[in-house]
Amino acid sequence: LLLSAAPVVAQQAMSDREQAAADAEMARRTSMIVPGIEGWRFADAGDQKAIWMDVVWIGRELDKGATEVRGDLLFYDLTGRLRFGLAVDLQQPIDRNDAVTQTGIGVRYDDTRADHRWLQSTPVPSMLIDFRVKRVLFADGELLEY
Repeated sequence: LLLSAAPVVAQQAMSDREQAAADAEMARRTSMIVPGIEGWRFADAGDQKAIWMDVVWIGRELDKGATEVRGDLLFYDLTGRLRFGLAVDLQQPIDRNDAVTQTGIGVRYDDTRADHRWLQSTPVPSMLIDFRVKRVLFADGELLEY
């Protein structure tokens, strides 16, 4: 019985190491570039409705300058439940501790979708907002993809 228990312990230890590595990777992906929302607006032009925002990106944990960043801008309620996600490309150079403003990021509003209604009706201070990096092209040509 002792011999059969050893592989279980080894598997659990491997699983714990793998989980720790996955947690560290996710922490890096969400701290590399930090978003701040400004200029939140809802536009209603008859049959064309949209939610628009300006995002200030801060290169918080970038190892070096980046020329292009792709990822998901994620909106959570205050309990931490993911409510909406938007794929975003930042195609402006950004360095560590630099701030870059990207204007006019938006989504066509569909009032039949609960996530759109939540996004439209929830004030920004009542949201937790995160950016999960999927791809970074650094100024020196290195490409990092998750």
